[in-house]
Amino acid sequence: MQKRIVQMFAVVVAFLGVAGLFVEEGHLFDITNANIVLDILRLGLAGLLIYAGFFTNSARAIRIALITFAMLYLGLGVAGLIDSEVWGLLPAGLTGFDIVFHLVAGLAGGVVAMTIKENRTSIQA
Repeated sequence: MQKRIVQMFAVVVAFLGVAGLFVEEGHLFDITNANIVLDILRLGLAGLLIYAGFFTNSARAIRIALITFAMLYLGLGVAGLIDSEVWGLLPAGLTGFDIVFHLVAGLAGGVVAMTIKENRTSIQA
């Protein structure tokens, strides 16, 4: 189950990263922020999630990918609550949807990461 969730996160994050590359500074579909800093972050994270979700059965790799995802998304969500422009890094500003999406997805990723037992050497799809 955890591997499927990583695959789902990988597809969503990769889609947002690639789609954001085609949007000039502003908002993708008028609901989520799209700028080069966030797109590069999403593409890097998507690469990690794609590796963990599609190319390995290592429980450790899957857990690391989920923890990284959770920390980045929760961090971005909390930073968006404090300052929607994240201190100038995201000039278009995070929308309310962005903030809620990042907090909920980050929390879900963290919860799933905690369900993976370290003593497992592999996870079945």
